[in-house]
Amino acid sequence: MSVDEVMKVVLRDRDYYRESRGGVTFSGGEPLLQPDVLACLIDRCAEEGISTYLDTCGHADQKVFLKIANKVDGVLYDLKVMDPTRHKELTGVSNDLILSNFKAACQAGINIFLRFVVIPGISDSADNLRQIADFAARCGFAGEIDLLPYHNYGSSKHKRLGRKYELGEVSPPSLKQLSTTQEFFVNNGLRAVVI
Repeated sequence: MSVDEVMKVVLRDRDYYRESRGGVTFSGGEPLLQPDVLACLIDRCAEEGISTYLDTCGHADQKVFLKIANKVDGVLYDLKVMDPTRHKELTGVSNDLILSNFKAACQAGINIFLRFVVIPGISDSADNLRQIADFAARCGFAGEIDLLPYHNYGSSKHKRLGRKYELGEVSPPSLKQLSTTQEFFVNNGLRAVVI
């Protein structure tokens, strides 16, 4: 779709954005893979008085990331696992760039909402939670951490596509697991909210 075509869709909901005090969230995949189009869309939304947010894992060239992050009203920033070897095993990429961009965003005063998917047995270890809390503190992060419970909604799609669902044996976290994770972050100086 062209920028004009996307904006036609966006503008259909202009009244809703005004009433809800909401806006447009650019997510994906990874929206930073198309930075020029993304920048144009953000600029056009700004011209229309529509707020914009970027939902990213932060795996992008730092100049590109900061250029876009400085244009939006806020960044929903995913952190998964802090151990670099484990991160590469789970995602296929190193987390060096992701962590560097998060730190740069904090230093630049960008409005960040840290997002963390609670995946039992994968992301919710005490060591990983401690490393995230420590890293956020070292970066000067003073925002909110949104805890997103893992779900397996994608398993049926994988099955239809003939793909193996890698987390097939993982169950969503219990309310107790979510509460324990939230309590951990709160006790370590972060505002934490289960989404």
